[in-house]
Amino acid sequence: TLIIEQTAATPEFTVTAAGDYTIHTLVAEVTDNTDPNYLDLSVIVPGTTTGGDVLNIVTSNGLCAALDVAGAPIMVVENLSIDDNELIDSLKLYPNPVIDNVTLSNSKSINIQSIKLFDISGRVVKSINVNSNSSRINIDISELASGSYFMILDLDITQFKKQLIKR
Repeated sequence: TLIIEQTAATPEFTVTAAGDYTIHTLVAEVTDNTDPNYLDLSVIVPGTTTGGDVLNIVTSNGLCAALDVAGAPIMVVENLSIDDNELIDSLKLYPNPVIDNVTLSNSKSINIQSIKLFDISGRVVKSINVNSNSSRINIDISELASGSYFMILDLDITQFKKQLIKR
């Protein structure tokens, strides 16, 4: 049931829609046709050739090659929509880098339920219950050590992440 959809000499793939995919890697000599282990990719017809067909080609020709039959699961998410881009434009942190107090500007008055700051190891170092659509929110981070932090904003419709650097 494994149908080959794409072939390439590099570990890349192209998809046309978001979704869950399983990538099955074939490791073979595909560039040097004088090599006795050369696998001619032109014999593979995308959308038709199966993983079994490829294994038969490899074994019947005694090629040194390997096909990862189990595969690696890959999730492809949708590109940012216009709404997501508007969200990026409407939520700004300044100053950044910051010393003690940072301001979150909310130009479109999006309802922010909570704000969490995470250190680079993923620990929550500050949590603020906001539940407001205020156009400006001031956040005191004077108690935090200098370093890089991630701010997760819990909004009514989604979560939004910003990076913050404390001097």
